[in-house]
Amino acid sequence: MLKWLLFGVAALGGGCDRFESETVFDADWVGYWSGSFRILGDSVHVVLQIVETDSGGLSGRMSLPAQGVFDVPALAEREGRDLRVQVPSLRGRYQGRLRRGRSGIRGDWLQAGGKFRLGLASVSSPPRFLRPQEPQPPFPYRVEEVRIGHSDGGVVLSGTLTLPDEDGPHPAVVLVSGSGPQDRDEALFGHRPFLVLADHLTRSGIAVLRYDDRGVAESSGDFAGATTEDFATDALAAVDYLVALDGIDPARVGIIGHSEGGIVAPIAATRSERVAFIVSLAGTGISGRELLELQTRLILEASEVPAPVIALNRRIQQEVLDDLLEAGSADGALEVVREELEASGGGLPYAAITALGLAAQVDRSLEEQIRRVASPWMFFFLAFDPSTAFEQVDVPVLALNGSLDLQVPPDPNLRLIREALQRGGNTNVTTMELDGLNHLFQTASSGLPSEYGRIEETMSPEVLRIVAEWIIALDPRPTRERGGS
Repeated sequence: MLKWLLFGVAALGGGCDRFESETVFDADWVGYWSGSFRILGDSVHVVLQIVETDSGGLSGRMSLPAQGVFDVPALAEREGRDLRVQVPSLRGRYQGRLRRGRSGIRGDWLQAGGKFRLGLASVSSPPRFLRPQEPQPPFPYRVEEVRIGHSDGGVVLSGTLTLPDEDGPHPAVVLVSGSGPQDRDEALFGHRPFLVLADHLTRSGIAVLRYDDRGVAESSGDFAGATTEDFATDALAAVDYLVALDGIDPARVGIIGHSEGGIVAPIAATRSERVAFIVSLAGTGISGRELLELQTRLILEASEVPAPVIALNRRIQQEVLDDLLEAGSADGALEVVREELEASGGGLPYAAITALGLAAQVDRSLEEQIRRVASPWMFFFLAFDPSTAFEQVDVPVLALNGSLDLQVPPDPNLRLIREALQRGGNTNVTTMELDGLNHLFQTASSGLPSEYGRIEETMSPEVLRIVAEWIIALDPRPTRERGGS
């Protein structure tokens, strides 16, 4: 899933209520607690588990399904009726106070400079997130754990290869995930899309190789310093691995990329003749700079954020992105934002923010977000125009988008991908906008990212069918030979 920037003013919740003194024991805290807070007009569900440690203290685990966070470690401590929970991996914390009779906790969730009212109620067990499409063993195909060598000696990719039981040679695909550190299943929001996709394709007679991103899970290498071009070399290492395998048709090895993977696929296809076809699932046709501005506006509008706040957010974002591209400096970007806020005369002026006592909070939030995105990956992503890669692709292409995709909207992305391929003379192109599907190709209502974890469907069966049937129907290219480059 592509990263998106949101520079704005976080909503504030009230403080905790006060209660009379009462003796509270560690056992009063132990168990599952559930609640939700609101941000950008939407509800974010939280599950907190508190356990007693062997040393007699408290420990915890937290899940925020809407943020794709499940069961991450938390540090918990209590003092009387007060509870403090630190979640280092989220850079967030919860502070609350236990009600009488253990009837609930009143408190606040603090993250990225925002403070959100979050009440928690005791529940007997954690909520279950149904994922009915996830395949369960035994599988009607072979499953092998593999290690993939790389031209970069510091990178070894660990992955899973699934092979049809029938005799080959089989067509084969490499799955390339979206942005951010992803494992081989592209696990996010309690879903494992690549597991579901690989299962369907392999049952259809297509071999599938999926791998952990470099520096993630069981793969070695540096993820933080890598760019989309580096991820293209990873995908080609996986293609080379497949081409050399017995039982694989070397003339029918392709790449399926989701989101950022939809940028990796055309880059890889222009650099190796071993790539026989590509499938772009919610891939982009516009630059990262244009995409970030578009997706942020669409998500804010769908979240019913007031127009003045959206306008202010847009001005700030444009200034930040301009500075990142021109100066390559997080410090410079932060200074530009501060000046813009101080000078803004309309929308939500900085004077009003200061009068409300929010200036320090906004400043901390902006600095954290700016420094988080000032990375080699972001600099490449902002400046790169994917249409330049698609224009050079001469192999068959299938490009799909959901009509409710707010992160990579089908217009203009799908249109520009098609036009770039046509300019390059590629006539073997299929593009489809699929009604009612979001960025993860789930059947959705609004397309907002907050829906991802709440939807039981992992990937639309229609998408699974379209991709499998398209690959199987492809004719092998005679120029694709084992060992070619």
